[in-house]
Amino acid sequence: LARQQGAASSSSAALFGSFRRSSNTQPKKASAANAEVTKPRSLPTSTDAELCAPLVSEMDEARIVQSFLQDGQEKLKSVAKLDLVDAWVPDANPAESRNLTELACATARVLEKRQVALWGCAFLSLAMELLLHLEAEAGRNEESFKSYVYRLLAATPKLLEIGTRICCVRAIRGRIIVQQILLVGRGWEESKLHEQPNDYVDSVCDFIALLWCSLRNASRIPHGSLDLAWKYIVEASFAALLDGFSRVPYCSTEGRALMSMDLASLSNELTARAMTERLQDRQHTIAEMPPPVSPNRGRIYVDTYIKVFYFPPKDAMAWIQENFTNYPRNHMVALIVGSTLASLSENRPKESKDDIRHLVQTVQTLYSKPKIASI
Repeated sequence: LARQQGAASSSSAALFGSFRRSSNTQPKKASAANAEVTKPRSLPTSTDAELCAPLVSEMDEARIVQSFLQDGQEKLKSVAKLDLVDAWVPDANPAESRNLTELACATARVLEKRQVALWGCAFLSLAMELLLHLEAEAGRNEESFKSYVYRLLAATPKLLEIGTRICCVRAIRGRIIVQQILLVGRGWEESKLHEQPNDYVDSVCDFIALLWCSLRNASRIPHGSLDLAWKYIVEASFAALLDGFSRVPYCSTEGRALMSMDLASLSNELTARAMTERLQDRQHTIAEMPPPVSPNRGRIYVDTYIKVFYFPPKDAMAWIQENFTNYPRNHMVALIVGSTLASLSENRPKESKDDIRHLVQTVQTLYSKPKIASI
């Protein structure tokens, strides 16, 4: 995944740009100019994986899935290398697509195949449960088989959730969205109020609209799973936004307001009506509007995070201690550092570098307790 995403980043970015130029929409901001002055550091190749990582509040269920998969990997190592399973259904290659519409179509087909595989696991678990009952009625009660089926049934719901989340983050190319946010560069530092959101929001919504249009033609997955996939596509978009915001090294108060504007714009443009209008404006027909969804990690989730940057360090730390189980570690570290730096720039009681290190260490300690250690 890391190698594929690294190789595909430049091609995807070029396709996003070409689609924007062909849509008769004038750019709102010269974000690229800012990027030339302050070029962001290259993102780690694990960015997509980080966007999908289970939260502390999900660790108990995630460990059940982890244990089940690791045992299966060990038992089947002489038959198949399951650590290479990702190559069986590779991501769509942007270099092989002439435009963003073709890339969205290819991505939809990949997402469809992965959804078929995930729901195949669900149907298999149901069949195994039925077989277990039949075996019990026949007087055959193999303990090892019973134990395996129980573990499978316990792991399947979270496996479906995590698997769908991973598929959707990769489908929308979360790493590219994070990169686009960082390419705004000094636009986040400017001490002026902005009237419009950044251009990358339109780019993201263009691709997601085309992706949904292509997904509606999927014939191998049940309708309910398509609705679930849409929910996680929307959630993945917010997750990428949050991750990008957390990676901005310095942001002015006006920059935080711009983040809120970008967030509001993304939320509004991902509604069913806005998606339909966007496709119609580009002469694309859509058989059915996307369903209304309310992801757990949606607009309110990201908006709350942005607002905590305005808190004094003491209040920000209190909020982190209360909510750390619902946000990734790196986001909370960025939050306490950003809050502290903001207090220094506004001439509040100054914390020394040692105090900042202490605050960061306090956040790290929250995630290092044995019972919630990262898997």
